[in-house]
Amino acid sequence: MNALRALSNAVTSKVGRQILLTQKHSPTLMLAAGAVGFVATTVLASKATLKMDGILKEAEADRAKIEKAETEHPEKYTAEDAAQDRKLSKVKLAIEVTKAYAPAVAVGLGTLSLFVGAHVILTKRVAGLTAAYAAVDKAFKEYRARVVADLGEEKDREYRYDIVDKEIAVEDETGAHTKTIKTPSGKAHSMYAICFDRENRNWKGDWGYNQSFLAAQQTWANNKLRADGHIFLNDVYRMLGMPDTPAGAVTGWVDGGDGDDTVIFNIFGPDPVGGDLFTQGNERSVWIDFNVDGVIYDKI
Repeated sequence: MNALRALSNAVTSKVGRQILLTQKHSPTLMLAAGAVGFVATTVLASKATLKMDGILKEAEADRAKIEKAETEHPEKYTAEDAAQDRKLSKVKLAIEVTKAYAPAVAVGLGTLSLFVGAHVILTKRVAGLTAAYAAVDKAFKEYRARVVADLGEEKDREYRYDIVDKEIAVEDETGAHTKTIKTPSGKAHSMYAICFDRENRNWKGDWGYNQSFLAAQQTWANNKLRADGHIFLNDVYRMLGMPDTPAGAVTGWVDGGDGDDTVIFNIFGPDPVGGDLFTQGNERSVWIDFNVDGVIYDKI
């Protein structure tokens, strides 16, 4: 009995997992089926069009017969008879055309329903994920606000970015010596942070050039925010030559929203554009974080 129950549970679990996988990939499956249906619709419509020549010729032959009978036998074939036959001929033509194109129309409607269904599923999933992401983002901001209220902004920054003391070699009017600076350990960055370094196509070996480039991109981002009323984080990533991210597709800034109304590059490195800056050591490369308002996908 236990063996049967275990076998039944195993089968049920397997079937349930397959159903879940099918539901998970249903938009992709529906789009693929829709693509096949689109091709099938085109083929069926083409075949139906090829049949139209014969159908129209048959309708023309019926019309000619009616006219001939009406002309040659007016005493037997009255105008009322001719009008009735013309109506029947039109009905017959409509039926034949419908029969010819019915398969193409049916497959076309099915294809359209697949595309619409996939769109509806994806729209619901995006809405659900956006709502969940917004809830997490809100909770995190509230948590940070409590930390700031209790311990201050410096402690909040220290916890968030894992700020540590680091000794670097410097040379000034007093001569060569070591200096202790506070810098991120490199182990903790926000999910929005990026490293602007030699791997980026816009990075140059000149420190001043990198400062100017980042300052210009920040200005450009703020101009776009003012002009469009919003800007996504992925837009800023592209300005800097960085790839898009899933988070960047839904987060960003809204002009007149709940945030700072300004795009700020919080940079860990030399101070080219303002914000909370920390020396990283290699002055030509910097960690960039962003003061995103949070999820804006549902606010525009």
